[in-house]
Amino acid sequence: MFMLGMLLAAASLHAQTVVTIGQSSMTANYPFYAPLENGRTQLLYTAAEIGMAGDIESLAFNFANSADFDFENLTIRMAQTTASTLNTTYVGTLQTVYSHTFRATATGWQTLLFDQTFSYDGTSNLLIDICYSNSVPSSYTGGVSVMATGVASKTLFSVSTNEAGCTLTDLTSSYFRPNIQLSIIGPNDCGPCRPYLVQTLGTSAQIAWRQSGSAQRWKVAYSTTPLATPDSAPHILTVTQPECTLQ
Repeated sequence: MFMLGMLLAAASLHAQTVVTIGQSSMTANYPFYAPLENGRTQLLYTAAEIGMAGDIESLAFNFANSADFDFENLTIRMAQTTASTLNTTYVGTLQTVYSHTFRATATGWQTLLFDQTFSYDGTSNLLIDICYSNSVPSSYTGGVSVMATGVASKTLFSVSTNEAGCTLTDLTSSYFRPNIQLSIIGPNDCGPCRPYLVQTLGTSAQIAWRQSGSAQRWKVAYSTTPLATPDSAPHILTVTQPECTLQ
């Protein structure tokens, strides 16, 4: 019982808000343009469009088509900025939040879950930098398209055969900005939903909590030792029902 009590004491729960930006059915080939090996895209979204502060934990794109090839070393970086337009390549400090090989396996919304959250203040505009470097170009003409909306001076992109994607600087402006979804843990999202122990099952424990607000999913962090912050937990689960079993 001591271990289970410690486990529950170290558990924490966060509700998440999914913010969707862009509703148009136009399409764009960036940030996933595959005929050339390397690519970089910078996107700017305003504080008014995001509408809240919090820790951004994922980014999703609405894919118009899928493909059977990988984007190697796909890296997502973010920054807060006072800039309201993107006319030249953003060169400020960028925080890397995601770096993996990615494949667009299906159409519709696909989510890229970050390796670490990005702390967003809710008042700055958000710069998203996406780059990749493939070992060979794809034979897939045009790359992978995502749904986009016409927005002036908010998108820059570039592709290359011989320069690493993340170091490209000569970016070109585009009118079509990809529609996105941001999953954000707001400062008050947890509310009164503190988890409580339901029962013990041998070496596992089951916890539950009450619904808080209109959250679509929950993030549960747990450990056998006290946590300085929830995201420092060695085990993190994302669940879509208001209960979770800790194994």
